[in-house]
Formats: sequence, structure tokens, C-alpha cells
Amino acid sequence: TVFRGGEEVLNALKGVDIIITKRPEGVIVTVGDSLFPFPYSRFIQGTFETKFNSEESISIFRFQNVRAEKVRGIYSLFGKIAPGSGKISGEYEILLSGKRVSVKGKNRFTNVSGKILQDLPLGLKIPDLKDADLVHEMDLTLDETGEKQIHTFSKEENSFRLTYNVNAKKLATWEIFADWKNIQELKSIFQLPGDLEIFEGRLSLKGKWEESGNYGDWIKSNVSLNVLGFHWKDPFFDLH
Repeated sequence: TVFRGGEEVLNALKGVDIIITKRPEGVIVTVGDSLFPFPYSRFIQGTFETKFNSEESISIFRFQNVRAEKVRGIYSLFGKIAPGSGKISGEYEILLSGKRVSVKGKNRFTNVSGKILQDLPLGLKIPDLKDADLVHEMDLTLDETGEKQIHTFSKEENSFRLTYNVNAKKLATWEIFADWKNIQELKSIFQLPGDLEIFEGRLSLKGKWEESGNYGDWIKSNVSLNVLGFHWKDPFFDLH
């Protein structure tokens, strides 16, 4: 338990091993079996390393079969997803170098439901996750020149990748690549209409949307869509 000014500010739910190792070139801090009850640090194991007289530091966090809502804070910050239920296992690597921040992560979802927070052009939204089993990989960088995010979702032989860039002028670019061998699998990942009876086919999508900054021609787009064997059937439509 940690106190400050006579007030309790941190209370570990069980024993935590904190090992500080001093080396000639720097310091390594290792946290084992963390159960700290404050945002971004619940149920996380990891290490933090920094070198003397250096602007660089690296942190590695790992978690295994954690209830998704317990890492909601860190996941909404880096992964742009606000999970509400299910289990997540994975690892983050955070590199700080001067004014540059780099985050890489690979996480496995088991029955995860929640909201996807990533914005799309023209106000479009990605449907909420529902009992999703998939792998989410992320590669994020932030510096004085702008921000770049790459999110890749995969399930077996199906994949979806979203790249989001913001330049120094605050203009955004979105790039989407999807290769989904059987779009019926999307029903087991996203919250789709409940009365959807048939949803099948193969989807291949490449798209790029770019903010130009010009009034009247704000977004430029280039999209290629290929669908094979498509069939959508609900009480109102039966499309082939």
C-alpha cells in the first residue's frame, strides 16, 4: 500500500513483486503479477528500461486472459477499442525517444464485445464488436510531424487492416484493406442486424480517403471493391 500526505493513494489487491535493477548504462524496473487498482495498470506484468543521459526509454507490458473491462483504459488509449466483456491476452511495447512515441502490440480476443472508437471518413462508424474471437495487432507512432496508426484484425485466413494518418496540418488520411474469405464470419465478430438471415460471400476491398484541406473538395477517395458469391437476406431484402 502506498500513502501520500497521510492518504492512501494505491492499494495492491495482493502481493506485487517490484524489482529495480541498476546497471552501468541505466535502470530496469520489473513489475510482476500487478493487480494495481488504478486505470491502465490492472493485471499487467511488465518491464520498464531507461538509460542514463538518454531521451530513450522502453516499456513492455504483458497480460494473459484478463477480463476485457479491466484493461479498457489502456485499450481505448492505444487500441482505439473500448472492450466491455470477454478476455484479452497480449503484449505492448512502448518506446519513448525524445518527442517521439511508438507503440506496438499484439493481442488475442476471446468472446470480446465492445465499441470501436476509431473514426472513419464522412462520419462512418465500424459496428460494435460482439463475442469476437480474433487477433488485433497495432503499430502506432506520434511525433511533431503527425500521427500514424495501423490496426490489423485477423481471424484464421481473413484479415482487415486500417491505416490512419494525421499530418502536421491536422489533415487525415485513411487507408483500408480487407480480404475476407467468407463474410459470414463477420456475424461472429460484429453486432449486425439481428434479423439478418443470410450473409455470405467473399470480400476484397482497397480504399483510400484523403482530406485535401480545400473547401468544396474536402475528401478525395479511391476505392476498389470486389465481392464474389454475395448473398444478403433479411425480412426486407434478398440480394444476390
